[in-house]
Amino acid sequence: ELLTQPQWALLGVFNMGMLGDFSIGEFEDAASPTLTAALFVGLMVVLLIVALNALIALLGDTYDRVTEQQLASRNRQRARLALEYYDILPGHLQEQIEVRTMWIHRLAPKTATEAGDGAMGDEWGGRVSAIAEAVHADQRPRRALSQLEAR
Repeated sequence: ELLTQPQWALLGVFNMGMLGDFSIGEFEDAASPTLTAALFVGLMVVLLIVALNALIALLGDTYDRVTEQQLASRNRQRARLALEYYDILPGHLQEQIEVRTMWIHRLAPKTATEAGDGAMGDEWGGRVSAIAEAVHADQRPRRALSQLEAR
């Protein structure tokens, strides 16, 4: 009976297409069924937009993390491959390689050497973590101020 009017039919299509099959029969019992349906649709659209933004932020954060660690991961895989080839070599060739490569020098940017090895990507937090830290840092002075006011 609700689907005979165009606005209720549109709500039914939105309901089944966006939310799955959700019972809209209770809207008929409201004081203003049209306003209830309009608020429901508006809130569901806002909820959908917020959820999609959160998903996009999460995917962007993951992409940034993977991109940041790409070079380190590639170098780690190359080192493992070189070690596998080294293990296959006969003993006398291994000894020759050890003599020729007795000393290894590591070249790194100045900022990475000053910050330590953790700056190379293992402790990367991402944008979402940085935002959470900024929010918590902003709340610390407020908590301290409210504790002073309470005294």
